[in-house]
Amino acid sequence: TRYTRARSLLVFRNGKLVAEAYPNDPDDIDAIDNIQSATKSITSILTGIAIHEQLIDSTGEKLYDIYPEDFDTDLEKRSITIDDALTMRTGLKYDNGTHTLELYQNEGNSVQYILSLDRIYPSGTVMNYNDGAPHLISRVIEKKAGMSESEYAKTHLFDPLNIKDWKWEAAKDGTTFGAFSLFLKPRDFGKLGQLLLQQGQWQGEILVDPAYLARATSTLVSAHQGGQPYGYYFWILPA
Repeated sequence: TRYTRARSLLVFRNGKLVAEAYPNDPDDIDAIDNIQSATKSITSILTGIAIHEQLIDSTGEKLYDIYPEDFDTDLEKRSITIDDALTMRTGLKYDNGTHTLELYQNEGNSVQYILSLDRIYPSGTVMNYNDGAPHLISRVIEKKAGMSESEYAKTHLFDPLNIKDWKWEAAKDGTTFGAFSLFLKPRDFGKLGQLLLQQGQWQGEILVDPAYLARATSTLVSAHQGGQPYGYYFWILPA
């Protein structure tokens, strides 16, 4: 079993940072680091912001209606909705052990690469945890907002939260990785958790659609491995 040592521990209470520890290096307090698959949750938050900004009408929108040019000739794939992608139920045969590295190294259209994979389930049926589905949502935000997901995050999430020092990697075609490779400082990562606790409000302003957040953080599907409850890129843990 591989264990990854935590670089930071922060405790927030009543909206305030009350304790923090950096066991490996005190300088980690000001260091950005890859939050790995927690990036998926940020993609979910940004989807809620796009809904609040009325860029996305509903999670029932079909991906084909947003970027038809990226689909292949399999007509069944055209039924995949935003909701299907947010719940990892695209039906596509995406395996993180094989396809994430290929996605990272892909020289062409990264979304076309994902959508070219075999369809093994009808969309909206089987939850398969993977890095491909959030990348499809990143392209949704890109198309709807007219800018990359990382640019949208800067304007509508990071700047309002005064998050200045960050990095978010993109595929070679410029589409932000929706599933991984967002780098944040520990305290700034904590701000995002506090935003969730405040139902999407920050300093009296609604940033994220609260109805969307309530749905995103509720049990919508069960993971096909182990049956763990899952929302829109949030694992739902017992209270």
